Order: sequence, then C-alpha cells, then structure tokens
Amino acid sequence: MNAKKKTLMYRLLSGALVLLGFSACSDEEEELICMYGTIAKHYIRSLVTDADEKPIEGIRTVLEYKGINGELVRDTTYTNAKGRTEQDLSGGMDDLETAKAKLTFEDVDGAKNGSFKSHTVEVSIKDTYFGREEIRVKLEERESDE
Repeated sequence: MNAKKKTLMYRLLSGALVLLGFSACSDEEEELICMYGTIAKHYIRSLVTDADEKPIEGIRTVLEYKGINGELVRDTTYTNAKGRTEQDLSGGMDDLETAKAKLTFEDVDGAKNGSFKSHTVEVSIKDTYFGREEIRVKLEERESDE
C-alpha cells in the first residue's frame, strides 16, 4: 500500500473513531455519566482468621456503601474454607478517592467452627492500580456466657 492510501485510511479511521466517541454522550437531561474507556471494577477482598491465624469458614460478611445516586447498596457473602471473600462494588460510587464502605463480619453458624464475636470495619476505597482492597480480620472468640 502506498503512502497516500495509507494516510487516507488513517484519516478515515480517525474520523470514524471521533464520531463514535461523540455518539457515546447525550445532551438529554438524564443523569447519565458519560465516560470514555473501560470502567475499572473495584473489589474488596477479606481474609477472616481466629486468634491463631487459622481461617474461619462460614462467617457472614455484609458490605454496605452508598451507590452513585446515594442509595444504600448491601452485598452479603460467606467466607470459604480458606476464610476468604471477594465482593464487587458493582453499585458504583460517586468519588472513589473519598468513598467509604462498611464491612460487618458475623458468626452465624453457631458453634460449628467455634463461636466468634461480630466485628465491623470501615474501609476507604482507594483508587488503586487494580482497584482491589484487601482486609484482614482476626475475630475474637465469644465467651461461653454471651
């Protein structure tokens, strides 16, 4: 391909990309967020252990945060055999630099894996390279009279 044809093709492709970019946004009065590129997914991973740093299975983990429009988003999951969870912040957040989330860890399976006190952690969602925040929690054993 000679240089003139190559230059013409680059210009046509560039023009098409510009038109595609402008069509991604709207001038309607809806509260849509217009963005270009890929939106990073943000996760909160947690590792739940006992005082001896042994993983605890079956701990309920409740993640709460305010979504894009200010609504409360809640996500509940349970730790696996390795004491790990991973929760997606798919509800979105207005400002990841200042956004906060609350994680509550509760032992709901009775004495199956031991009895542990509930624990709550507030997390600052940082705009990290991979968009992942890891929380390590050691749960205290519940006294038998509680």
